[in-house]
This record gives sequence, structure tokens and C-alpha cells, in this order.
Amino acid sequence: MVVFCLAILVSYAIERICANLSSFKKLAFTGVVSVFIMLEYLAIPYTTTQIHVPEFYKKLREDKEEYAIIDIPSRPVTLYFQTIHRKRLIGGYVSRPSKKAIDFLSNTPVINELMLNPKAAKEAKGSGREPLSKQSLQGKKQVAKHIFEQYNIRYVITHTDDKREFIEETLKLPCVYDAEGIRAYATTF
Repeated sequence: MVVFCLAILVSYAIERICANLSSFKKLAFTGVVSVFIMLEYLAIPYTTTQIHVPEFYKKLREDKEEYAIIDIPSRPVTLYFQTIHRKRLIGGYVSRPSKKAIDFLSNTPVINELMLNPKAAKEAKGSGREPLSKQSLQGKKQVAKHIFEQYNIRYVITHTDDKREFIEETLKLPCVYDAEGIRAYATTF
């Protein structure tokens, strides 16, 4: 809005300056001002960054079935990868999540342990619910199976080792892809 207002003021200033000039000088002055404005907004070189897309995401796109995935940790590139594989995301990356989304991530067993960072997980545990981490190993697996089936979650994809112990040793999910900086686990038991 400020630029628009300044453009109007500059146009009045140019008109006033050109009022006392000959037609050739008016044209030359307007041309010089126009060139300066174009140079100001010129975006050369326009740099771009190429992001490597792991093959697993391309394979997901080839799968025509409808299901969701959990891609952790959630970060902006997660949404870019979602445009490649076109599957629904649990969590995703949202700058201003709704209360409903926060409640889902905080209060849904297994999802909360996978998605929330340690600080948020501590806050969620203070909500009066019994934390999932105190349930038996078999109980966790059964809860995970139910949650994955209920929300039709087919894969858990990790880009770091933060949740590896929980996924491999507690949930006992089989690793189906381990390359290119990602590890994908199938949620089928």
C-alpha cells in the first residue's frame, strides 16, 4: 500500500517537473525515470534451489491407493514432498494450526509421541491423561495398530533418528526404505 501511495506522489512530482519542459525533454525525462524504476524492480539473477526428492516419494505417487502418511519432523520441505507423493499428511507444516489440529496432535496416542517435539510432549502429558509411554509394550502396539487403521496411515517417514527407538523398538514397525536420508516404516502389523 505504501508503494502504491508513493507511486501516486511520484507521478504528481513528475508531472510538475515536466510542466516547464519541452516535449522532447519531457519524453527523455519520463524515459529515464521509467528505466530507473525498471532497474529497481529487476530481479536478476533470480536464484532457485533444487531440492532432491527421494525415490520413495516418487514411488508413493505411483501408488494410486488413498491413505495418509506421517512425515517427521514436520518442516516446510514436508509440504513440498507432499506435492510429489500426493498422499494425505498427518501433521504437516502449518504456521498457525487450529486448536482442533493441536488437540489432535497432542491427545491422540502414538501420533503425539511421533509428531510432537519433546517440549510440546511434556505439555501434552500435563493435560491429565495417562501418557502412552507408561503403558505396556503390547498395549502400545495395539493402540498404534488401532490408530493407524482408524486414520488409514500407511507409512511413517523419518528424516532424523529422533523417533527411531520408539518406532523400531516400541512399535516394531518394519523399515521398508532406508536411503537418501530418509527411513520409511510400514504401519502394517
